Amino acid sequence: MKHINSLFIVAALVPCYSFGADNVITLFFKPYPVEAQEAERRQEKIKKPGKIAQYTMEATFYQSGVAGVCASYGGFFEVSDQSGQIIFPRKHSGPAVPIIVTDRAIPIIMFEQTVHHWELEPGRSVQAFMYNLQKDDESGLYFWNATEREAPKRGQIPVESIIIFAKPKWVYIPLGITPTSKEPNLVLPDIYIKKGINLTKSAAYLLYLLHLLGPVHPVTRRSANHLSTQVIY
Repeated sequence: MKHINSLFIVAALVPCYSFGADNVITLFFKPYPVEAQEAERRQEKIKKPGKIAQYTMEATFYQSGVAGVCASYGGFFEVSDQSGQIIFPRKHSGPAVPIIVTDRAIPIIMFEQTVHHWELEPGRSVQAFMYNLQKDDESGLYFWNATEREAPKRGQIPVESIIIFAKPKWVYIPLGITPTSKEPNLVLPDIYIKKGINLTKSAAYLLYLLHLLGPVHPVTRRSANHLSTQVIY
């Protein structure tokens, strides 16, 4: 359980970073590789009259970048920065990190602005994955083992899950082994974002959730490198 007054978000959905002694969980979103054949097909279409304007509009409203992907974990909302990184304070000590990919989730309120847990919205597409931190007995090296799982049958999302607010068809999570090291700060494997994702819808839904959970009181924080706003409920 986590109080919503711990949420951090920057005005206009610019990522907000919180620094301190707490351990973190972090990952990077990367652009999904475009096949050479698809690139050639697009190049040929651009030569046709009217296609440049069409692709310009697509680039404006359907981003292919990795900045602006919304996610939640442990009662925190975060938005990926220009490099695609997202950072959460680490709130559980186990070696497993569930990943839920869906464009909608329902906060179940316990009292006032305290969220007891999240539930999947019926009828919405969802994919579930699990990252397990494991050790190879022979080499002594650590690695992440990514597997796909069934979505929670009763709809209740485990509290230690990272929820990525996007339609599953736009998100690619490679399965299998990724080498890592055992550290208090967890660095998860890269997750890939496909061209065509509409990040504006995810951002609008995130703002809807924040306003739904109560009135906001923005507090501006200035540092040497950036200006951010902490939204307090």
